[in-house]
Amino acid sequence: MSQGKITKFFNWNQDPIAKYNARIDKDAKKFAKLDAAGKRVMIAKDILLQLDAKKLVAEQGRYVSISSLYEFDDTQDIKANYSKIKECPVCALGACLMATTKFNNHLKFGDIGPTVSYMNTSKVSFVLQELFSDEQLLLIECAFEGMITGESSYASQTFGTNLPADEFKKAYDFANKFREKYSIDAKNTSTLKMEAIMNNIIQNKGTFIP
Repeated sequence: MSQGKITKFFNWNQDPIAKYNARIDKDAKKFAKLDAAGKRVMIAKDILLQLDAKKLVAEQGRYVSISSLYEFDDTQDIKANYSKIKECPVCALGACLMATTKFNNHLKFGDIGPTVSYMNTSKVSFVLQELFSDEQLLLIECAFEGMITGESSYASQTFGTNLPADEFKKAYDFANKFREKYSIDAKNTSTLKMEAIMNNIIQNKGTFIP
């Protein structure tokens, strides 16, 4: 499916983090009223907002960089302290995890840990599995990381998920399009890929279709 022009849902001229933070409680109430597909769309839109506000920073292979969150104690609730988070490097699944937690969960900072292995715990993986199918998580991960197969992916290792080769090829081609065009600037490539994935989910009403 053609991606078209990447949409920017908000274009703030000043203090974007403060403006984003002012929406947190209101957005959580709206999120609670949506069905699963609607929640996935709202998560995707929220990730675009967080990228614009520089609360989340797209980085391939990063999961959630706990090093940027050292000011928080392991026992502190992520949702309750979300307004204090800024410039946290994440991969596509890490972004989905953080946005979902902000809306709908009570993970602690200690739960997300310093490596992707922390996502293997049922407490953390449930946050994603509650709204995204295993196959969708695998496709999103492969599209962002540029994987030609899912053998080494978090989604495959955690859920035992696999897909036909042609599905992996679609996800890989999705990623390769950005790699070929923007390979000189890895950070820019990661941001554009994540934006494109989230816009794809929005355009397809809650489903990623590379």
